[in-house]
Formats: sequence, C-alpha cells, structure tokens
Amino acid sequence: MTIVKSDKVLKCLSVTLISMLLVGVCAAGTILSVKAPVTEPIDMWLVTTTNEAFGYYGGYFPIIPLLQTEFAKIGITLRHHPMEQGRWWDHIWENKWNVSGDGDGDPTTYDETYDGWDFFFEEWWLNPNSYIWLDELVYSWNTIDVGGWNVMSWTDYKSDNLYQRGMTTQSPTTHKNLIWRWQEEFMHNPPAIPMFYFKLYTARGAYVEDWDDTAWLYEMSQLYINKTKFDLVAPSSRKEIGSDTIIWGAVEPIYTWYPLGTLTYTEESVNVLTNGLLYYISREDLTFPNSGEYITKPGLASADPTWMQITDPKQGGQTVWVARVPLRTGLTWTDGVPFNASDVAFSYNAILNPKAHSLARGDYWFLLDRVDIVDAYTVDFVHKPKFGPDYDFTGYQSHGWARGMLPWHKLKNLDPTKYVDQYTDIVPATEPGGTGLPVLGPYIPTHWDDATDTLEFRKRPEYETALGWSGKLPTNFLLKTIEDDFERKNALLNLAVDFCEYPIAQDTWWQGIPNGTETAAHRVYTYNYPASHPLWMNLRNPILSNRYVRLAIAHAIPYDTIISSVLPGWGIAQGWPGKTFILPWQEGFNTELPPYHYDIDEAKMYMDMWRYSQAEKQPYTNGPVGDSDFSGHVDIGDFAVWAEWFGASEPDWAHKQWGGNNIDPDNNNDNATDLEDFDPCWRTNIDKYYPFKGAL
Repeated sequence: MTIVKSDKVLKCLSVTLISMLLVGVCAAGTILSVKAPVTEPIDMWLVTTTNEAFGYYGGYFPIIPLLQTEFAKIGITLRHHPMEQGRWWDHIWENKWNVSGDGDGDPTTYDETYDGWDFFFEEWWLNPNSYIWLDELVYSWNTIDVGGWNVMSWTDYKSDNLYQRGMTTQSPTTHKNLIWRWQEEFMHNPPAIPMFYFKLYTARGAYVEDWDDTAWLYEMSQLYINKTKFDLVAPSSRKEIGSDTIIWGAVEPIYTWYPLGTLTYTEESVNVLTNGLLYYISREDLTFPNSGEYITKPGLASADPTWMQITDPKQGGQTVWVARVPLRTGLTWTDGVPFNASDVAFSYNAILNPKAHSLARGDYWFLLDRVDIVDAYTVDFVHKPKFGPDYDFTGYQSHGWARGMLPWHKLKNLDPTKYVDQYTDIVPATEPGGTGLPVLGPYIPTHWDDATDTLEFRKRPEYETALGWSGKLPTNFLLKTIEDDFERKNALLNLAVDFCEYPIAQDTWWQGIPNGTETAAHRVYTYNYPASHPLWMNLRNPILSNRYVRLAIAHAIPYDTIISSVLPGWGIAQGWPGKTFILPWQEGFNTELPPYHYDIDEAKMYMDMWRYSQAEKQPYTNGPVGDSDFSGHVDIGDFAVWAEWFGASEPDWAHKQWGGNNIDPDNNNDNATDLEDFDPCWRTNIDKYYPFKGAL
C-alpha cells in the first residue's frame, strides 16, 4: 500500500490553525455524553484438538472451563469445539485465518467450508539460537496465501518497524532497546495472548548419552548408547532389541513423505534423519547435565557463510546482501549420485516457489530472493533488500521443518506442482537403486510397518565420516508412533522407548521414578521448554480486531490458577505468566516488562470501552475514538499523532483490508487522516480516560 503523505498539506496546517482548534477543544470541553454500553453477550468459539494435554498437538482441556468462567464475566460466551487432529489442521491452517469465526461451536451445525474460528490453542516453539519462527508471525505483511503462514494476520505498522529495525541492526545495544520496545508494543496490541512459559519434567533411558531436549534430533553428532550402563539397567525386553538401536517415541503418524510438506514433529524427524541440515543447533557441552550456550555448527555446509554486497539486476539493480556458503564434498544420495550445489539451490528455490507448496515458504520468502549456484560446491543465498548479515543466517538453516533437501537429478524435469504427489508421496528409497525418493542424511529407512506406524532406519557411516562426527551413533534408529498419552508414558517407564515426545504425567509421577543412583534405569530431569503457549485470536472477527477487546481477554485469563492447578498435572515443574513469544531464556527477553496479570475489573473496563463505542452513532464503530497513541487517555498526545499523519491516505498501520488494527489517527475510518478526524471524533472525546494508562 502506498502512503500519500503530503508535506504541503502539513504545512497548510499552520500553527495558527492548530491553536484555533485547540482553543475550540478547551472551550467545548466534553460536549457529548455517550449512550449506555451494549450488554448483550457475545458468542465466540474455541477450536481445539481432541487431545487433552498441552503442546503442539494439545487441546489444553483443563484450561477451557477456567476461561469459560472468566470470559462470561466480561460478556463473552466461550463455546468449545474439539476436532480430530487432521481436521483441526485443515481448519486452522488452511487459509481459515481469512474467515471470521461466526459459527456457534455446535458440532451439529458446524460448517467447515464457511465457519472460521475465534480462538485456538497451540504452543509456538522457538529455537534458542534463532528467531526464524517468530519472524513469520510478527510481520504484518507475512501472511501469504500458499505455503507458510501468519495465522494471526496481525497488522501493526509500529510493531513491524520496531521489530525489523531491532533484528537488522549490528549494534547489540540498539538491538536490545528496539526488541524490548517491540515487546511492549506487542503487549499493548496483542495478536495472541502467550499465557505461560514453563520448565518441564522429562526422562530418558539412563544409558542415552549426549542428548539435549532442545537441540533435539537436530543435534545427534555425539548421540550414543552407553553399553555398560545399558547392560546394567535395561530390562530384558529392551536387551532383546539390543544396545545398538535407539528408540524414539512419536505422537503423530506420518501423513506425508513430502520433505517440503512437514506438518508434524514425526514428519520433521524423518526429514532430519534422512535429509541432513546445512547447519545444526548444538550446545557447547552435551554431557549431562547439559551446559554452555546454544550454538550452530556446519552440517552439509563446510563452514559458516561469507558475506558480500552485490548490485542485483534481478531485483531492479538494488544493492543486496549475499551469503556465500561452501558445501561439503564426498556426500552422495542413496542412489549413488553426488550431493552438490545443484541440490541446495534447487531445494531452497523450490521452498520459495509457491507452486511447490512448501510449508516452509513463510520462513524464507520475505528474507531470500533466491539461491544461485556459484560452482559445484558453493551457493549464494541472495537476500531481499534490507536483510543481510545482521540476521542469524546459520540459525535459520538449522531446522528440518518442511525444509528437506531435494535431489535435483530426480526432480529437475518435473513440474513443481507435481512434487507433492510424484516420487515424494511414497516411502523414501531404502537402498541404492531402490524406488522412491533418494535420501541424503545420517540414516536411511529400511522398513516401514504401516499397521503399527513404525519406521526403522539404518545408519549411513559415510555421512558420519563426511561430517566428522563422533562415529558413535547407534547403527539402528527405530521411530515408534504412540498416539495415546498414557501408553506413551508407560512405554517410557518400561523403556519400550528410550526417549519420546510429550511424555505427559503429573509432576508427582516424575518425582517417583528412581533417579540418580547407579542402578536407576532412567535419568529424570527438568529443562526450560522452548515454547510459549498462546491463546490465538482470529483478527478477522470484527470484535477481536479491536485491541481493547483483546486486552480485556488478556486480563481475564487466570494465570496464577492455571500455573498452580493445571500445569503440575502435565508434569510441569515451574511456570511463569506469559508476555510475548520471546522466551525468558532468549537474549532478547525484556526482563523489565511485567507479564499480563489477571484483573477481571480491568478486563470489564476494557470491554466497556468497546461496548460504549458500539453504542455511538455511525461511523464511530471501531473502538474508543481519539486515543490515537493508545495511552488510555484522549489528550494532546493523540493530537500530535493525528497531526503527524495529517494528509496520509490509508496509513500503513491501519491496513483496513485486514481488519487487524482499526483504532488509529483515521478516527472515522474514511481512509484519510483529515480535519473530520479532529472534529468531532477527537474533540468530543477529549480528556476521556481508558484503563490502560501506561501504554506507549
């Protein structure tokens, strides 16, 4: 959208005129009184999975009745509609951010083709060494139609500006100042409400060495089974499988083999095991207890990138940054064809191509223009303008979420729209020359049991050798799918799996497992879980698009009750009230910013702000009018914001077409910031107070 902001018009708004306008305000005082607030209850519905627990697959069931009770106090009737995982995926992620949630939540009348959603739960994972999955959420313009997502369709020009400046500066001080300010803005205009962060109990077989739960399967360079410990503590059923096999327990089945179509951690596990990573996340020290900082190491890349600037004719002759990445030699696909620069350029350009339907496109499309081949073992990552070496490039490549390597020699002549269902929609090839898609990574699939959702892998020693890994990786990797929480917990307890996803159990259960002795079969511990747990809100809903309604909701969540009465039942050792997506253990976390707090009286005041606005005559229907700086007080500060944008046509921070931030200097919402926004919109509301008096 083009901003038309005329300096001539601003100059015409002379000091004399401004003085006259302000005199008029002082003379008029508060002229009009508002009508009584609207009191009818509002129906909204929450769509969840059928899983009662927290997390990526969870429905967070124990929290729902608490929210229903508190939301009712502010006039919102919260209805709950659980859905099976697959249908939930389709409903939440398949463009339904583009539909207002106006269904009633009744499964007997629910229309998937028409109804959107108002709320849903889902954790949002962040690697400690990268903001990649934050970038795709916070930018207003990062909502894209095909592949990738910004499920919130957030539209906040001020937040975008603060965040991008903070993430593209090379000054640590400036970075901190801007990212801290961004977090304040986030909390004043929340697109979602991160309810809590926490420290989680977990366990693994006591014989599993050099493992970090956050570095996960990205870091397996030193993973091994201590045979002496295994022989001492493993039950006979586990010994029958052997000490050269490691067993991972997954939650979800494998729905797709398409490397660019990852939707579950199970599918990402397959990607990481079979496709390799340009870089991978690690800790400086993996010995237990894990210590040191998280770092990235070269994987398929042979070293960190070197940076340079070029004048790019493909981007209109603009000067852009290029990251030149050297690749390892000596690696082959399982059909014997050498891995080289053609594969890397082909894979990343496929991610950027909407026709290839990669769900990782949202991670890269705003950042990268393309990847070029320099020579057989060198590629150039050509960035978009304003992005470059200040970004954490290696952290951006250290994941396998819908970002697997594709074999150029197999797919080079295939229409990108066919990637998803030709070659790649079948089990990967298990042997050199086998049918299916060749693989590249540290493990090769050897057997798939569809009936039990079990996938067996065998180590590729040539991968270990080429990357200079320890050589201690177990020969076999067994991926078991165990969807039921109770069964998965017992599988861990009985060492039918060596470690697993989401082993849900009460904290007292974890505390009762023998631990820390020479003969203990398990190693039980806690770790900082790298995710926030938001209540997501559909900003297409005309009520939720109003930031004061969202702030009301933020103050109607009983954080302390959830942390004290719900989280321990999920095996959570310690919880903290949430603030933003940035996690307490990340370097950018604003330690001076208070979290959201439960205050039902304050929440009611926020809702009254919206309700009074609905009682006013048209066109004043989009929130308390005149509070342009969102300080909670209609005052001279709002006049200054209005004057700054005077003459602007459809200012960027309005984005009316999305409906995400419809309280702005264009008070009457006629797509122009002009005198009609001053009088009567701002003038008639002068000196009115709203609850949030500390906002920016």
